[in-house]
Amino acid sequence: MSKRSEEAQRLFIEDKYHCSQAVFAVFPEYIDKDFALKISSCFGGGMRKGEVCGAVTGSLMLLGIVFGYSDKDDLEHKKLSNKIASDFMDLFKEKYNSYLCRDLIVFGRETCGSYVKYAVEAIEDIIEKYKG
Repeated sequence: MSKRSEEAQRLFIEDKYHCSQAVFAVFPEYIDKDFALKISSCFGGGMRKGEVCGAVTGSLMLLGIVFGYSDKDDLEHKKLSNKIASDFMDLFKEKYNSYLCRDLIVFGRETCGSYVKYAVEAIEDIIEKYKG
């Protein structure tokens, strides 16, 4: 377990932040923590409706900051960010059989800490793989 994933679990379990916030806020080299907590606050609980898990949406937001694009003609980065997002979601689904909150939460909120931990560690692996 990385220090970053431990911090994310603490934010989720002890401080009671949403899963999306816990994942998104532990990468201060990419985004200010307070801003990260605010912008990701509506994504927990599958966007409050049991849809895509907040740990996943928080991860995708962070991966977008790291690998995303803003120039509509930057096809290289568009292709890379699409691949990374798809690969991340596939990894998460392979591990937990779903990335939908309504499927995952049936095991109890306490299991969500493991989703947060895994998401942060997967992000770290992806950054290491693509950024070195």
